[in-house]
Amino acid sequence: MHGNGLSTGLRVMIDPAKAFRAAVQSDVRGTWWRAFRTPLTIAVLFGIVTSIAATGRITAWLVAGQTAAWAFVPALQLLTAMVLVTAARERRVSFPRAVELFFAGHAPWSLWLVFFAASHTVAPSIGMTLLTALVPLVWTARIVSAYAREVLALPRRSARARAVVHQVATVLLIVAYIDLATALSVRVMAMFGS
Repeated sequence: MHGNGLSTGLRVMIDPAKAFRAAVQSDVRGTWWRAFRTPLTIAVLFGIVTSIAATGRITAWLVAGQTAAWAFVPALQLLTAMVLVTAARERRVSFPRAVELFFAGHAPWSLWLVFFAASHTVAPSIGMTLLTALVPLVWTARIVSAYAREVLALPRRSARARAVVHQVATVLLIVAYIDLATALSVRVMAMFGS
């Protein structure tokens, strides 16, 4: 997928079906290193973004600590990708290549993370953060649907269903994390109990 000079992530954002179709037809062999490279990069991105959002600065130690603290997010994404790929017996590429291509669709979330860090240092707003998260959520659903059709060889209806299930799982994981970190459900129940 190096033909026109655009990055794989950018091509997937612009026209996911075409980008994934080209990737499947290419002679690029999947390797586990390439399959894990993007999740590792995402972990570092989380380290940078959360360092900026929390302190307004970046230091090697701060980024390393934040990367370690937030590494569970790309690990969960990797787990959901592996479940998605495992369930598709007729996929058109090897398992490592399918995982690698799945993460080519992470660009909307990566861009949102950068936006989040920048906006959070200027005017922190949980409401705005959650509202703007709808953009990568919808965009990623479109990408995952194209991925499921072109890479996993699923019929259109099944591909859309997998995209919806994947996005629901993503949202549930985010909500579960927020609840664990902030005891949100306890506070909501207390509001209705009082």
